[in-house]
Amino acid sequence: MSLRRSFRNLAYFFVLVIILNFYSQNSAIADELTDAQNLLTLLGIAPEQVDQLERGEALSFDVTEKGDKELAVGLAMYVRTTPAKIGSLVKAGHLESIDADIIAYGYLPENAKVVDFNELIFGKKQEKEAESFLQAQPGSRFNLSSEEYQFLRDAENNHNDQTEAAAHQYRNLLLKRLQSYKREGLKGIAPYDRDGNKSDPASALREFAISNGVLAQFFPDLYNAWLNYPADLPKDTEEKYLWFNLTVEDRPTPILTHRIMRTAPEGLVILARQFYVGHSYDASQLTIGCFPYREGAILFYARRMSTDRVAGVASGLKHSIGRVQMRSEMRKRMQLLKQDALS
Repeated sequence: MSLRRSFRNLAYFFVLVIILNFYSQNSAIADELTDAQNLLTLLGIAPEQVDQLERGEALSFDVTEKGDKELAVGLAMYVRTTPAKIGSLVKAGHLESIDADIIAYGYLPENAKVVDFNELIFGKKQEKEAESFLQAQPGSRFNLSSEEYQFLRDAENNHNDQTEAAAHQYRNLLLKRLQSYKREGLKGIAPYDRDGNKSDPASALREFAISNGVLAQFFPDLYNAWLNYPADLPKDTEEKYLWFNLTVEDRPTPILTHRIMRTAPEGLVILARQFYVGHSYDASQLTIGCFPYREGAILFYARRMSTDRVAGVASGLKHSIGRVQMRSEMRKRMQLLKQDALS
């Protein structure tokens, strides 16, 4: 073989490598666009709305509500960032830092103890709330099971300060709720005693999980694990448990949250399940997704909540008002997340 022919063959080889690399890169881009387009279709965002999305507008999309106790809203926007950047913000505690209603929060270790809730306190201005909790009776003011009401009646109060006594008992109840959920999943969530009736947060959370179409289509293994928890989570999935003390309806509200985050080639998904809420609503699930799209990513929030407050008389009006409030809060938090992602 002549030297000239050898150089020619080598040149052909390099051209072939460049062509294959070009098609490989464009194939990956096409796959990303297809995933994003499938996502937009699944969210119900019409093709004529895509221009609004690409201009940075936050678009509302419908999240189907199941039953008269459910409130559900969704928002999506285009952000010039990557799913990895959104994931790093979440890992750094961004979701907690942008929620102005959070009084305090903490991450819970694998084998949590009562001491891990020690930062859950009630201030002096919340003394009436503390006293009301210690004297709680079945009804709608607090979310407690029949056994928990009995626990409060039987508990010895060794604290002169009502706020400290209430915080102490709440810490014990939260630990028991956490242990039961980690052991049995949704089956371990005790229903709330409504003075003769029961309110079942586990049933609501199961419906929220079943109805998560994005999760089912793009992350089917995670979908099954989430629905059947406790179960082995897929590779590249991070799991955390948190407690919160939130201000809800001007009252301190202890909350337990199970949060998982999955990073995969097709995108990022975060699931946050509030499996215990102190009052005002029964349970909630937040889904955050981030999928590569053009020079950035499609970011979406979808929240489902179960509450007696929107059922019954004038349910339609209550739902409408509730959605407006939820959407407004989510829009603020999405904008803050976008700002930090671009900084």
